Amino acid sequence: MERTPTVLVVDDEKMTRVLLAKMIEDMGYSPLLCDGTKEAFEQLNKELPDLIVSDVAMPEMDGYQFCELVKKEPRTKDIPFIFVSAVISNKEKIKGLRLGAVDYITKPYVKEEVQIRIRTHMKLRMMQEQLEQNNYQLNVMIKKQMQTIENSRKTALVALAKVTEGSFIITTENHLGNISYNSKMLAQALAFTHKFENQISDRFIELIEIASMIHDIGKIAIPQTILEKPEELTEEEIEQMQLHPLHGKRIFDEVFRDMEEDDFMIMSRNVVMYHHERFDGTGYPYGLKGEEIPLEARIVALVDVYDTLRSEKCYKQEYTFEEAKERMETIYKGYFDPDILEIFWMVEKRLKKGK
Repeated sequence: MERTPTVLVVDDEKMTRVLLAKMIEDMGYSPLLCDGTKEAFEQLNKELPDLIVSDVAMPEMDGYQFCELVKKEPRTKDIPFIFVSAVISNKEKIKGLRLGAVDYITKPYVKEEVQIRIRTHMKLRMMQEQLEQNNYQLNVMIKKQMQTIENSRKTALVALAKVTEGSFIITTENHLGNISYNSKMLAQALAFTHKFENQISDRFIELIEIASMIHDIGKIAIPQTILEKPEELTEEEIEQMQLHPLHGKRIFDEVFRDMEEDDFMIMSRNVVMYHHERFDGTGYPYGLKGEEIPLEARIVALVDVYDTLRSEKCYKQEYTFEEAKERMETIYKGYFDPDILEIFWMVEKRLKKGK
């Protein structure tokens, strides 16, 4: 059933209220009658009208003060406000309009004029409400579509990660799951630090959990003989291995070439491209240094090395915590952001390790 629009009438003169009420009812609207601003505020707390018609001259509070309070309150500020008065100067009109009123009606009333003015502003109010409702529904629909798109991207990224894992399963075991979980946990811990609190949002944490899983997708393009070689790699094989971030970028861009760029895509690509860059500038493939390396890549780089050290691989045995920590603070000392490494050791016991 369609709702009947309501008009709040505020006037200390009973005959004026009754006269306006009859005009409003003849228009098909429902009048809400108040003999002053005190009763009007009580009515506003119970039910919000679609339009307010208020006298200017009233004993307890004049219409201008009433209008000013109505327009300051978030719940009522958008309700159209019309003044009625027997004597209205241009100065008074300007004062009322500046306070937020939309129109003036002069006394004595001319029925047709009153109804035209009220109907005009009621239609505008209804159109505004309909527009707001349409915008709300549109935003809901857009959010649902964006969520569907993002879910599709996440699914594609996870699938890519699984393909990567399957292509060199001997060297990965639970590595990808560990990297995903540990990157998220480390990011959460960093978010509570003064240095990183403004860089790491809930959204960042949500994204890095998925994006980190595809850090090594470029290894799909590396010969299996190199990936599973138990002996030390030759110089030529090392050069081939160090190309995997570039292979990863190429694969990533090819898979997602028809998708619009967003923060999810940017983070995922950054992780693929830069997770072998080192804080001291000795990494690959671009030799980035310090904070030139995106934060997400600095996080993944650290947890990637740690998990590799704590895992048994075809070319190495599993290191203990003490052995891994010693290597990371001596041999690999310049690889990592020292601020991130400091927090990493604080949360290390909560992280997944090895198999």
